[in-house]
Amino acid sequence: MALGGSSAILDDEIVRQLKALPGSRKRNLFEDVTEMFDRDSPANVDALERALEREDDRELTFVAHRLVGTCGTLGDLEMQSLALGLEREASSSQWNNCREIMDKLILAMSRLTERLGIPI
Repeated sequence: MALGGSSAILDDEIVRQLKALPGSRKRNLFEDVTEMFDRDSPANVDALERALEREDDRELTFVAHRLVGTCGTLGDLEMQSLALGLEREASSSQWNNCREIMDKLILAMSRLTERLGIPI
């Protein structure tokens, strides 16, 4: 079963691998990646919202792409898929689709941060 159940899916194998690797300050890599996600999430959400408001396809694509990598590293396949969809729709200026995906992405991020016990 994936960490987070059906509401926020973290791939168990990715989490296991990250926890098996050393991180900084005598922690494991999963803790480091979670800390990075916690630190960067508010800025990423703000950047996505600003880019969407301005209909700035380049910035939205750039930030969504960064989030694809972060979510993949963390093992959140749901958020990774949503961020990839946002990146794809932004690159073709599909603003209504971007707004729908953004709403789903924020909900998924909220579920994940709640499950991990980190505020957003």
